[in-house]
Amino acid sequence: MTVWRVSSRGQSSLELLVLTVVMLLFIAVVGGSAFLTFSESVSSSMAMDSLRNIQTGINHSYALGPGNVLIVEIALPASVSDSNVGGLSGREVGFDLSSPFGVRNYFVYLDANVKGSLPVKGGAYKIKLVSLGSDVNISVVSG
Repeated sequence: MTVWRVSSRGQSSLELLVLTVVMLLFIAVVGGSAFLTFSESVSSSMAMDSLRNIQTGINHSYALGPGNVLIVEIALPASVSDSNVGGLSGREVGFDLSSPFGVRNYFVYLDANVKGSLPVKGGAYKIKLVSLGSDVNISVVSG
């Protein structure tokens, strides 16, 4: 009858290998989670910067009076899934962003009623804002 013996050096090597694999898996999970959080933070920041540019342009166009035309530049993240012009009050613009954590809504309130449309894909755009008296019309010039 043959008896197999495990040497203590071999057992130590196996334990070290298992411990290394567990630590690498832990680091991969933490790193992946950090990357997703960072990516969502960047997308959120881009969307809010774009909305603030649009908000400032609309408020200035409205304040300067009928017939005034302004062009604003925005950069949207690739995670944009929808846009909203007007909202329930008629004085909102916003974007919906898709992420692994779900859909998030970002919007800003405006001084004027708004009509028109905004892009629904990521990228750089030029947005034309035309004051029509009590309303401001939004349209995409290029992008």
